[in-house]
Amino acid sequence: MVAGFELGGDSDVLRTLADQQISHRNEFDRIISDVRSQTAQVLGNWEGGGWEQHDGSGRNFQDYAEMAQAAFQKMISATDDNASAVQQMAARMTSRFER
Repeated sequence: MVAGFELGGDSDVLRTLADQQISHRNEFDRIISDVRSQTAQVLGNWEGGGWEQHDGSGRNFQDYAEMAQAAFQKMISATDDNASAVQQMAARMTSRFER
């Protein structure tokens, strides 16, 4: 170990980054849930014109929220996979030099 880093990289930093990304995704989920809740309250009292347009916008919102969720998950998975790969590479390199 040199200057606090593993041979080949610091997988702990990547794991911490993945944890932070999960935290951001959870905050995003909370905000989206709040938006959905407020929207449901408004729609429960909706009368008159404009319903169809709003309903279409609601479906678009749902589609975009799901796309953002998928992007968060893809980013988190890639970070976690990268951390595992760095950790495995460092272990292989260390075992080769310790012989």
